[in-house]
Amino acid sequence: MRKIRIFFFEIYFQANRYNNKDSVEFIPHIGIYSKSIKRAGINNGFIYGGDLGSLSSRKPHAWWQLAGASYKYTVEEVSNLIKIHVIPIFQLFRGYSSKY
Repeated sequence: MRKIRIFFFEIYFQANRYNNKDSVEFIPHIGIYSKSIKRAGINNGFIYGGDLGSLSSRKPHAWWQLAGASYKYTVEEVSNLIKIHVIPIFQLFRGYSSKY
C-alpha cells in the first residue's frame, strides 16, 4: 500500500518591497492546496491559509524585522509560532490522506 498525498503544504515569506540593508521585513504565510481541487479549476487548489499573525495571537499582517539586533528574537519567535499554530493545522489535514 502507498499513501496518496491529497494535500500539499507551504510556508512562504513575503518580503517588504522597501527592504534595504538597515531594514529587512517579512510576513510569514501558509497555504494548504489540493491537486484534485486545482484540476477541477477551483481557486487554484487553495483550501486554507493566511499570514502567521492572523493564525496566531499576533497582529494580522504584521511585518517581522530581521535586520540588526532583532534577528535572533525574530527567528526564534517565528519558529515557535510555526510549531504552535501552523504544524498542528498541517497535521489535521495530513490525517485525511488516503491509503491505496
